[in-house]
Amino acid sequence: MCNRESRQVIDVVNFLKKKVPQIRPVFSLAAYLLWLDCRAMQGCAAEFAQYMKEHTVLYLSGGRQYGENGYFLVGINIACPRSRLEDGMRRLAKGARDYEEWVVARC
Repeated sequence: MCNRESRQVIDVVNFLKKKVPQIRPVFSLAAYLLWLDCRAMQGCAAEFAQYMKEHTVLYLSGGRQYGENGYFLVGINIACPRSRLEDGMRRLAKGARDYEEWVVARC
């Protein structure tokens, strides 16, 4: 992993801790894709990824295609300019709040 992606991983981890604590990073050897564990969120990861695509235009990769272990995971590409990553993190935080409110309202 090059320095830029290493720094971006650290920044995303810190952002998640502060702004979206219900989503936790899952570390892997992938240099550009960071997996996010959505197990503590209301709803399910696949539905969350679809909601994000439709409501925030932030595309997250669903982890279900990787088997049972990926059921609660979504992936986000962090190999991008810093400004794009910061925008994506803002969308992720807002989208996560809105999604959980939407899930609760449906019950």
